[in-house]
Amino acid sequence: MSRPEPGKERAAGLELVRQAMATRLAPARAVADRVSGQVLDAFMAQIAPLFSCIVPQRRAVIVPEGDTLVLHEQAGRGPLVRRGPLDEADAAVPGRFAIIDLRLPADQMLRRSLTLPSAGRDYLPSIIAHRLERLTPWRMDKVLHGFAVSPEERTDGSLAVDLLAMSADRLAPVLDRLAARGFVPTSLGSVEDAIDAPPRIDLYAGRPATADRATRRWVARIAIGTITVLLAACLASAWVAQEAEAEQAETTGRLAALRSRLQAHRGGGTSHERALIEAHREASALVLIDGLSAAIPDTTVLREINLSSGKVRLAGRSSDAPALIKQLEGRAGLTGVRFAAPVVRDAAGRDLFEITAERPGEPKGAGRGTDPAHPFRGPR
Repeated sequence: MSRPEPGKERAAGLELVRQAMATRLAPARAVADRVSGQVLDAFMAQIAPLFSCIVPQRRAVIVPEGDTLVLHEQAGRGPLVRRGPLDEADAAVPGRFAIIDLRLPADQMLRRSLTLPSAGRDYLPSIIAHRLERLTPWRMDKVLHGFAVSPEERTDGSLAVDLLAMSADRLAPVLDRLAARGFVPTSLGSVEDAIDAPPRIDLYAGRPATADRATRRWVARIAIGTITVLLAACLASAWVAQEAEAEQAETTGRLAALRSRLQAHRGGGTSHERALIEAHREASALVLIDGLSAAIPDTTVLREINLSSGKVRLAGRSSDAPALIKQLEGRAGLTGVRFAAPVVRDAAGRDLFEITAERPGEPKGAGRGTDPAHPFRGPR
């Protein structure tokens, strides 16, 4: 006995798994199809008036004349044109029509006039469905019905309701003939109503399955395309955001590196400038002290020298304090020399003085002795 090939065994096993999964998922798929169909039908019901205003819809009216089904065509709000027998009409292409209106003779339908209380206006579908078994001779699952309510109430406060019903078994042969030509009616009415307008009582009203299939397909395709584009846009947005975050992080790192380098360069330059300023201060102080030593006579003793912000403050005692002004302006090279306080003579007959002056060429804020606790002091 020959053994089956391994490849065929694997294929058979996969097929069994696929069938089992399909059987298990069939209820969920049916629910999803039903829900999506209901959503699509509700959406179609909302956009149908707008769609009909934008795009003129072709309407086909099929009316039995004896044993012949006659096709009439209406484009938008134009006149109704007779095209002839359905089996012979050249224009009988189902895809051309958004609305297919089937009209049947009145003798194939049952008409009833009802009187109902006005308080039940909002519950008429349920009230009529509850009474339908007593109003018609057919089984409930075989009855097609529709109704129309008079817009005006009667004097006694009741509503006048016209009921139209027929047997689904009587309608089936006509539907089979239409299906053979690819026609599926979207509305069903009586020939008693004018055929150039929608039927006053539509037995197919509220049946989503009879909506225009071509329009449903287009709407479904547009919805699928829109969802696909939105998903792609979301993915693209997420990718762009991720790239932007990565680029921002890289830029932040570069800026931090540049900031560190600038800070390092700036710190080095500041230290160099400070070293130059300190050297200038020391040299300037030495030059000033040399000038003061040459300008001040031996009869003068300095007890304090304060250098601050380009200014000089001298304090001491001298045998002739007023003569110091000229000597300091000349030989010491100071400007703006003046007494900062009145000269006081001590018991020994010597003048106690305090003189302030400016140092030419010294930048503001330079010099030492800005801290009063650490001035330059001369000999007492």
